[in-house]
Amino acid sequence: MSRRLLSKMNGNDLNISKCIKRVTQGMINCDLIIVSRSNLSEDIQIPKYFPGSWNKYEKEAAYFYKKQGYDVIRLEHFASCGVGEKEDIFEDSKRLGKLLREFLPQEDYKKYIYKSEQCREAVALNGVYPKYYSLSFCPPDFLVVNKTSSQWKFVEVKGPTDKLHFRQANWYINLMPSNWDYEIFASLNKEFEEIYIENDLPKKGNIFDDLYAEKVRESDKFNNMIPKRQGS
Repeated sequence: MSRRLLSKMNGNDLNISKCIKRVTQGMINCDLIIVSRSNLSEDIQIPKYFPGSWNKYEKEAAYFYKKQGYDVIRLEHFASCGVGEKEDIFEDSKRLGKLLREFLPQEDYKKYIYKSEQCREAVALNGVYPKYYSLSFCPPDFLVVNKTSSQWKFVEVKGPTDKLHFRQANWYINLMPSNWDYEIFASLNKEFEEIYIENDLPKKGNIFDDLYAEKVRESDKFNNMIPKRQGS
């Protein structure tokens, strides 16, 4: 791992290493921004089109990206799933869809809302192999967009005790197009300056393949049970 330090860590190398291991769970290698919560603030006006329950870490992360000139779009799970399909039913999906069409190039928007045939035919997500999930299922917390530079990226937000889940790792490894930018924003209850961590490692971590194989076995088991439930 190579590190590009934008400021001194003041002896917090061990804390940073522990944070990386905790957040990624050994599943992925990606860009991480690790920031002390002492340098953050919840003092941000939540966009009126997303009035739902924001936790304090999401507010702090939004403040951080706002200071860097980004507009923050929160990708709520249920709203994201309805984009492009159920916007006439769900108001939040309609709002999110409008924003995504405004900020994402048309080709990338289409990739985001595309659902595989396996997903469309599945009676439950358990019956779908993870590599066929839709991008709009279980996306990262934020899409952040710089209107001036037209730069945009997806951001997963993790607080001081949060860990990456398999589906979040799978989104990064199997679903996200290679030309999209992604990073994890992690905050710590430690005193140090903000740090950017850059990884030169392969995208996939050491344990991801084993976890993926386990999910495939779960899907096979679920699919084998469906005919029995239907009495065939």
